[in-house]
Amino acid sequence: RKFYCEIPTRITPKLWVAIPTTWIDAQIDCAERGGWLWAPKSVEELEFGSSEWYWTGWNNIKQDGDFTDTHDNQLSIESDAWLSGEPNDRFSTDATYCVESNKFGFNERGCHHKRKYYCEIPTRKWV
Repeated sequence: RKFYCEIPTRITPKLWVAIPTTWIDAQIDCAERGGWLWAPKSVEELEFGSSEWYWTGWNNIKQDGDFTDTHDNQLSIESDAWLSGEPNDRFSTDATYCVESNKFGFNERGCHHKRKYYCEIPTRKWV
């Protein structure tokens, strides 16, 4: 039984993994596949995502309040990709959050929750 599907897009190809897992386990799985958790960078990119909640590569594991992806790109808290009122726990002390999304926007969530996810895999890795 197949729990994933390849999604060719005009951006980087993605692999939809339909097995809910924690953020760190999703990140490890993507790395083992030669990629990383997809980190949409704009509202337009979210249109390629699912209407279900899924993990993105964005997180504040390195520094509370600063959301970065695997490549240390910064996600602005002023980004229009955040859902209304989010991120709402960014000033909590000792809080680690990962960013979940659906095609409507970002939401911060404790990394221990389980979600489906997209792996972004460079084309050369698909061969």
